[in-house]
Amino acid sequence: MVFTGIVFYLGTLTIRKLKYSGDNVFIAIYILFLSAMGVGSSMSNIPSVTKAKESAQKIFAITDEKSTLDIRNATED
Repeated sequence: MVFTGIVFYLGTLTIRKLKYSGDNVFIAIYILFLSAMGVGSSMSNIPSVTKAKESAQKIFAITDEKSTLDIRNATED
């Protein structure tokens, strides 16, 4: 909440001192907040992605093993 207050305070200063449009400042703040929320939600998935990667490595290790059963080299009795 403190961060939000600081951002809007700086936005107000930007409008007053630098004479920027209030609409443009609001759009910039809105984009910042949406970006931060997107990054935050993406970062919460990192542990799951790491576990999935480790599990996939184990599965691929099994499927990449060379088979001892090769029917092309089978001898007929």
